[in-house]
Order: sequence, then C-alpha cells, then structure tokens
Amino acid sequence: MNLRQKLLTVFGGLALLAIVLAGITFWLAWHWQTAQEQLNSHYQRSLLLQNVRAEAFRAFKEVADAVTEGDLDARQEFEALLKPLERDFAQWTELAHNQEERRQVAAVRAVYRQLLNDAEEVFALEKAGQRRAAIEFMERELDQTGFFAFEELTTQAVASDVKFREVLLAQLEKTLHTAQAIPLIAAFCTLSLILLLRAYLSADLFTPLQRLEQAMRDASRGDFRQRSAEDSRADELGAINRAFDQLLKTIAAREQMVETSMTGEFKVQSLLDGQALKTTPSRLLLHKLVSRIRARLLQFKKSATQGIVHGTSEDQQLEGVLEQLNILSQVLTRITEFGFPLDLNLASTDVVTLLHDVLMRFQDELARRSVSFEITIAPEVGEVVVDRLKLREVLSALVRNGLSSLPERGGKLGIRASIEIAEDKELLIEIANQGRGQDPHPVNQEITLSPVRSGREQRTGVGLTLAKAIIEQHGGRLQIKSMIGAGSYVKIAIPLRE
Repeated sequence: MNLRQKLLTVFGGLALLAIVLAGITFWLAWHWQTAQEQLNSHYQRSLLLQNVRAEAFRAFKEVADAVTEGDLDARQEFEALLKPLERDFAQWTELAHNQEERRQVAAVRAVYRQLLNDAEEVFALEKAGQRRAAIEFMERELDQTGFFAFEELTTQAVASDVKFREVLLAQLEKTLHTAQAIPLIAAFCTLSLILLLRAYLSADLFTPLQRLEQAMRDASRGDFRQRSAEDSRADELGAINRAFDQLLKTIAAREQMVETSMTGEFKVQSLLDGQALKTTPSRLLLHKLVSRIRARLLQFKKSATQGIVHGTSEDQQLEGVLEQLNILSQVLTRITEFGFPLDLNLASTDVVTLLHDVLMRFQDELARRSVSFEITIAPEVGEVVVDRLKLREVLSALVRNGLSSLPERGGKLGIRASIEIAEDKELLIEIANQGRGQDPHPVNQEITLSPVRSGREQRTGVGLTLAKAIIEQHGGRLQIKSMIGAGSYVKIAIPLRE
C-alpha cells in the first residue's frame, strides 16, 4: 500500500465516521420527532374521548329531563348537544393509528349508536304518553346497560392511551440517552483515528523525512554513503529514497572519476562513450579534452620530425604545420564556445534567425568553393526553448562536417527545419550533403586525430561528440546516416518545451 492509499484509508475512515454519525443523528432526530408526534396525538385522543364522554352525559341527561320533568324542549336540546359530540367523536376516530385503537373506536361507536337508538325509543314512548313505560325502558336500557357499557369502554380506551404514552415516554428517554451518548462515541472514534493518523504520520512519514533530511545534510558535507533503510518500502517515500540513493551513487562515482583522472587511471575511451559522456562531470570532460589537445601537439611534433627525416620539402612541412594549427585552433574554439554540455542556458530562440546565423558563418566558404546551398523552413517553425549558443555550435559543427565531405569545388548542401507531431511535438532539423560520405559513427568512438588523414577528415571527432552530448542534454536525438560515395544525412530531433 503506497502513501496515497494509506492517507486515503485514514481520511476515508474519518469521512465514513462523519457519514455514520450524520446518519445516526438524522435517525435519532427523526425518531424523536415521530415519537413526540405520536405522544401528542395520544394526549389529544385522550382529551377528545373524555370530551365525548362528558358531552354524552350532558346530552342523555336531556332524555331523563324529558321523561321525569316533562321538558318539552328536551329533544331539541338533545339533538343540539349531539353535534359537538359527533364532531369530537369523528376527530377521535381519525387519530386511531393502529388496529387496537381502531377496534376500540368500533366498540365505542357501536355502544354509542345503541344509546342513540334507546334514546329515540324513550322519546317515542314519551310522545305517545307512555311515561311509565318510558321511565322503565330508560332505567333498564340506558342507565343500567347502555350507559354502563359506554363508560366502561371509554375508560378502557383512556387507560390504553395512558399505557401507550408510557411506552412512548420510555422510548423517548432511550432516544435521549442515545443522543447523549453519540457525542461521546463520536469524540472517542475521532480521537482514535486522529491518534492513529498521528502515529502513522510520525512513523511512516515524519521519521523517514527526517532521515532523508539528515542524509541530504550529510551529502552536502561530502558524505555520500547510501542509506537504504527505507528502500524496501513500496510507497512514494521508498521511491524517493531509492532515487536519492541512486543520486548518491552517481555523485560518488563522479567524485571517484575525478580522483582517478588526476592519477591518469581513467581512459579516454570510457569517458567518450555515450552514457559516460552524459554522466561525466563538466570539469573532467574539459580536463580530458585538454589532455587530447596536448597529445595532438605531441603528434604534431612527431609528424614534423618524421617529415624532416624522410626529406619532406619545406613547403610541404609548412603546409602541414598550418593545417595542424588550423585544426588545433578549431578544436580549442569548439571547447571554449561549447562550454560544458551539462550546463544549458535555456531561452526562447527563433529557429529561422538561428539557421541564418549559422549560414552567415559559412557564407564566404560556400561562395569560394561554389557550393550549392538549399534551406527549407516550414511555416509552423517559430520560437523554441533551447540553449541558443550551444545549438548554434552544434549546427555549425554539422555544417562544417558536411562541407568536409564535399569536393574542393562544387557539391550540394541542404538544411530543412520542420515540426513533427507524433506522441510529442518535436523540432526536426535535417542536414544533408552529396559528398563522398564518411564513417557514420564518430560520435561513439574515441577522439583520434591521426596526422595521416587530411585536415577536413580530422574535424569530425570532437565536433560530433560534443554535438551529440548537447542534443541529448536537450532531451533530443542526433542520428547520422552516411554511405561512402553517396553523401551524409544528419537528423536532429528536439522536444518542444512550453
């Protein structure tokens, strides 16, 4: 599990805890509100039922007044008192929420209807002048049977509501206790996750970072020992430590290369190999190139001595001296102008202007030797981010090598610049000539400048070696194709930077 996954797991746990707590809080609030509404509803049911019972007593008292006192308005008053009773009865019926409550409503309503029928019978007997029969029927059916049953059923319904309210109150009390415990549980879980996160950050993040910081401080003081304690980790910190150990290894190797170069144990061939050239310190590269210049001077001295021994004419010796000095001057110029390939000064550069600057360097030679020159620049080629001076020297070296392959007079040389869009945008610069061709691999060989070869043949080694290093430091590629007698083709591809 990498660092990102570990952090996502911890923070995901915190987020999940927050969601769970929010859900529990929402459920508690909903449960509390529902229980409170049910409690209020049952309070209202009890009050309505008590009102129904009281209004029923008042209404049926008019029946007794009609029989015992001969109240002529008793029936009208009875019917008037029944209206609020029916209204309260209907509301009480609507507040029945379960089967038990609906069964209570049905039983009370059945007894109530029977009371109404008995009251109608009493009023009918009274109206027919049968007062004694009306009194007997009222005492037997209303007072002893109907009203007793009505009172018993309503009392049971009220008692049932009281019990149900007690259950609701107990549930509300439990909900309240749960709600009071939730903050404590949330605080405990949050504190546990925070302590877990702190322990993880301390053990898996802060401590390794402190070790890495100490290793960097030691490296700044010259201690390049590798510290692989965290290399076995599979997360990002392990990758950083492995990369840092590789950096220390590379720095230590470079330092050793510098030390061995001072004792003469480092070979020029290994220095000039492609990968070694990119990782060799700039000062060591310059030291080796200067060593090669000294060797060149020794070769020049030996050549001059041999020329005298074999009777070479004075003019030929002078010409050889001038040629050797010219080559030596060009080598020194390239070294000083190219500087160090590892140190790039990147800036926005106009490719069109750069190519014309390169051509202006060879304008006199092109005219003197009657070389046909062609340059093609695609419209989309504009400014690119490169080291202008070093890229100019690379192009100059390639043009110079192309001219060295042409005859003394005539020949054709061309440059083409374009933008290639493949996986990434790249600046393509192609240089071709119709000369005699040459060895296409001087960039991978040791710098050798033999006096047996002609001057122009001796110029390719240093120029192409440095050119390849500079192009690769730009993140690009330099490819050379050459066939003896068919000319040479050089392709430079440099990725475009924003």
